[in-house]
Amino acid sequence: LPEGTGYLLLDHRGVVLDRATDPENFVGRSLEPELFREMLEGPDEYTGIGRTMAGDTRIHSYRKLRLENETAPYMYIRAGIPLDVVRAKANRSLAGNLLMFTSFLLLSLYIASRIGKRSIVDRVASLEAASKRLADGDLQVRVSDLVEGGELGRLGKTFDHMAGELASREQALLASEKNYREIFDATEDAIFLHHAETGKILEVNRSVEGMYGFSREEMLTLSAEETSSGEPPYSVREAAQWIRKTIEEGPQSFEWLARRKNGERFWAEVTLTATGIGGEGRVLAVVRDITDRKRSEEEKRKLQSQLLHSQKMESIGQLAGGIAHDFNNILTAIIGYGAVLQMKMPADDPNRTYVDQVLAGAERAAGLTQSLLAFSRKQVINPKPMDVNDAIRRLSKFLSRILGEDIEMITTLSDEPLTVVADSTQIEQVLMNIAANARDAMPGGGRFLIETGRTEFHEEYLLSHGYAKPGAYAVLSITDTGVGMDRNIQEKIFEPFFTTKEVGKGTGLGLPIVYGIVKQHDGYINVYSEVGKGTTFRIYLRLVRTGEPEAEPAAEPDLPRGGSETVLLAEDDREVRLLVKNVLIENGYTVIEAADGEEALKKFMEHKDRIQMLFSDVIMPRKNGSEKGR
Repeated sequence: LPEGTGYLLLDHRGVVLDRATDPENFVGRSLEPELFREMLEGPDEYTGIGRTMAGDTRIHSYRKLRLENETAPYMYIRAGIPLDVVRAKANRSLAGNLLMFTSFLLLSLYIASRIGKRSIVDRVASLEAASKRLADGDLQVRVSDLVEGGELGRLGKTFDHMAGELASREQALLASEKNYREIFDATEDAIFLHHAETGKILEVNRSVEGMYGFSREEMLTLSAEETSSGEPPYSVREAAQWIRKTIEEGPQSFEWLARRKNGERFWAEVTLTATGIGGEGRVLAVVRDITDRKRSEEEKRKLQSQLLHSQKMESIGQLAGGIAHDFNNILTAIIGYGAVLQMKMPADDPNRTYVDQVLAGAERAAGLTQSLLAFSRKQVINPKPMDVNDAIRRLSKFLSRILGEDIEMITTLSDEPLTVVADSTQIEQVLMNIAANARDAMPGGGRFLIETGRTEFHEEYLLSHGYAKPGAYAVLSITDTGVGMDRNIQEKIFEPFFTTKEVGKGTGLGLPIVYGIVKQHDGYINVYSEVGKGTTFRIYLRLVRTGEPEAEPAAEPDLPRGGSETVLLAEDDREVRLLVKNVLIENGYTVIEAADGEEALKKFMEHKDRIQMLFSDVIMPRKNGSEKGR
């Protein structure tokens, strides 16, 4: 080229890639917009006069380079010859020089295009292919070995560094996701991820399968309604309300009645937390199976209820027993003095009728006190070994008469003997009282069933029921098909004077007497009833080994004869003591009085040579009548 000739190698944006002279100051700079627009809008090849980047006027020539099957140029070659040089040589064979220049220019353009293609285009193509592989997820792709030197070489190294960083981050992300999944699946609680708007289940952990019985794939197709009891307040409507409340107010915790795949229902504790994933609202539900806890709470509540009921009955029994004991002492004085007065009155005395009425009323009151004493377990009993089955057989005809003709009585008795130690009279009293109640509960007729059997109370039963001692028991089950009772009435049926009958038709002592008799025999009684479905009483009495010798019946004592002996009278009630003393004195006895057991013991020691008989109350302060002095 003539002296001063230069050329530019430009990319498709007009940026200088190479320059014949002073490349350090021009490579990377953009061609002036006006010059580049002339090239961009001009023909593919052009030669003419124009300005350069340095601002001088030259003869310049450019050519647009295109890749195969591409319409837009990927590179421009621009050469410029100083106008002065051209003019100086114009006189010397302008045509030859132009021909030579044109040939050289064409050769330069060819060489430049080949060099550009080899050094730039191929490397750019490598970068482009590597970028596509990276976009497709191939994070192991590298291009620095293929693209070396210059700006493209630095770009290749930057590309390799970026690919390496992405690969490292993907490995960290995979490790994080693996840790998250392990933690997500390791917890025993079931975890659900719900769509905040629709409530749809989006993801579950492994514990869901064990808790609900559904596979993960099945669970992702279910709705909240299919995993709950479906009944208010545990339906899909309430589930949606809880999710909405979580989004509006924050985390929510509540108990939910859920349902397993096999239809079994169980109690769950649910905690809902709102979160956002991928820019969309999500609700995380953590579900814990609290069936065992609910069962324990129910058993605890039941035991507390039984304890309170037992304490209440014990308190009522003590109150009733104390009242009955004091009232019995008053009646003893009334009946005693009335009997003495009756014996001293002539048979034709017109006032005898009044005395008879007083005694009759007192006897009825005495019967009431005996009932209260039976309830309070202070009634004297005479327990002996007896077979429960035999007692029922003996009493069955009498029970049929109590029930009436419109009530069918059915007995199903155990094949084996059920021997207990009990007062047979009181056990019969239990059966009669329950039969009378059953009759009143079946005014239109029905069935009355008596069943007997044997059961064992083990440690598990004691823990769940809170009463009874371990061992073998006879079970006496008495069922009627009457009107039944609600829970409120069941809690009160053993309380004295509580009755559901009309005024004047019930004393409210029938079942309290039953309760007292069973308790006095160290037994247990339960009632099971539903309104409209009848009532069942179950009585448990401790069994004794069959073949045990029965206690020998006590010999009937000889009636006292005489009237001159000295009697030690121990009675804490003054009125009763005075009555007994007067009766004894009237019959010729000498009486030494004592107001309690300690005083009686003291006076016995003082007069032991004179005293032939002790007449004592059983229940007294300081030492009762059944205790023996030393």
